[in-house]
Amino acid sequence: MNFLKNVISALWGRIITGVRFVVPGSAAHMIPLEENHSKNIVFLPQASGFYHPDLVLAADAVIGKVGYSTLAEVFHAGVPFGYVNRNNFREAPVMASYIQARMKGLQISENEFHGGAWLNRLPDLLSLGVDLNQEPNGADVAAAHIFKILGSECDIIEIVDKDSTVIGAAPRCKVHGRNHWIHRVVHVLVFDLQGRILLQKRSLSKRVAPGKWDTSVGGHVDFGEAVEEALYREMDEELGIRPQMLQYIYSYTHHNDFESELVSTYICRHDGDVAFNKEEIDAVKYWDIPEIYTCLGKGIFSDNFEDEFERYRLWASKQ
Repeated sequence: MNFLKNVISALWGRIITGVRFVVPGSAAHMIPLEENHSKNIVFLPQASGFYHPDLVLAADAVIGKVGYSTLAEVFHAGVPFGYVNRNNFREAPVMASYIQARMKGLQISENEFHGGAWLNRLPDLLSLGVDLNQEPNGADVAAAHIFKILGSECDIIEIVDKDSTVIGAAPRCKVHGRNHWIHRVVHVLVFDLQGRILLQKRSLSKRVAPGKWDTSVGGHVDFGEAVEEALYREMDEELGIRPQMLQYIYSYTHHNDFESELVSTYICRHDGDVAFNKEEIDAVKYWDIPEIYTCLGKGIFSDNFEDEFERYRLWASKQ
């Protein structure tokens, strides 16, 4: 309460050119409604409906007492912090040291704050600028980890629109068989130094295209997984390889009676050993391009690969 009164005392009746002050606090309801937007000051009650971290993100600077929640919100927003130490708060020195080491901060003494002299230091505070903090938010990291566990255990994959924006999720068995639902897939075409393409022969136990020769690597993007993560995971799971260089070449939507896939295709080179997954793949083989041409349309390749190969041929002809 005293903190808010000191803010009001310092600001009331003063006009600071080019600066607008937003003062949240439980005592704001005591200010007459007609004075609540006086000059360049806006007083918000504690239950104003505004999410406090959003106010911090929208600000160019924050003035406040050193405390856990305020420090965390200001750090995440990357805005300059005019911080007031509290003599009766034993952890204040530790927090002040953190602000000085990791944030853009300006210490305001209690005397400066109580007397209103902190207003004279506003230009210095605002000149520090906003620091776009690139460190991950702990809540986002925890949520992503939980999503990944749930997605893996329940075999859930994401449903996306044509622009790859996630619009839902469902078990894999529900997504397959509903071709009006689009899910993300990664393909990798693996070449050797002779320009041959490595193809895999799908296991006869596969539900889709059993026993057919297929793209080098192909698989779903798991729930909560980035495309880049899916690429390396699928290469490791299917072929036991991890090339140093991957090149993105195109994306497209593939539709059939069974499913609709938003495919991201990459190419790479690999001339080492291939330790393919024998539970999902019956064999692997490097194919010459002319050999592939002679086998197209004869039921040797999966429909997905024949579509992929035509797209790759068109892409390569433009390079």
